[in-house]
Amino acid sequence: VLAVDLLRAHQAVNSTRIFLAGESMGARTALIAAALDERIAGVLAISAAGFNIPSAPEQQVNDYIHSIDPDTYISRISPRPIALIHDPSDNVVPLADAQRTFDKASDPKQFIVHKGCKHGYCPAMNSTLLEALRFLETKSNKAL
Repeated sequence: VLAVDLLRAHQAVNSTRIFLAGESMGARTALIAAALDERIAGVLAISAAGFNIPSAPEQQVNDYIHSIDPDTYISRISPRPIALIHDPSDNVVPLADAQRTFDKASDPKQFIVHKGCKHGYCPAMNSTLLEALRFLETKSNKAL
């Protein structure tokens, strides 16, 4: 992850405290990146889930889908913390899909249901974001 390399090189950044955050596809990408790069201290994901796509008859198709599906990777993030925020009225990523992805993660993890933003971030979510950040900060101290 080039962004992590750049942050780690900056003197003002504590290189052991770099977290990734994203929403929707960006959150899916953050989950995969954290699984592949152990330098990442944790993940905050908003409105994200695995793809929940049934297996295809062609192995190449299955291999490709699994290579871009956060469900393939999320269990590798532990013991670094994961916080997922999801709105039950999300019209893009169903709550059940987000819960299924969360269930594949190992502890420490936190699933926060936030109503009022539908899909992605909105300013009404700020107090929920603070709750998730406090969780990540607290749990990452134990993970490092």
